[in-house]
Amino acid sequence: MPDTYGEYIALKALQAENSSYVKEGDIIQRYNWVTDIDYHGHRLQVLECDETKPRFALILEETRDLRYILRNISMF
Repeated sequence: MPDTYGEYIALKALQAENSSYVKEGDIIQRYNWVTDIDYHGHRLQVLECDETKPRFALILEETRDLRYILRNISMF
């Protein structure tokens, strides 16, 4: 699967149009996705969400990086 992740990173850089962000109050969620990555004959869809929110009274920021590999599901 490391090769598949590498393909996702490479395709993400080439598909800037497959991105979006949502801001609710101080929380920002950045989404990126790539569709139809081949993995042993299966088609994978990858959705990535980076979430940033303030922590400790705006002194620090906490960022969570959530990656989901969804098989045979087209969300976008």
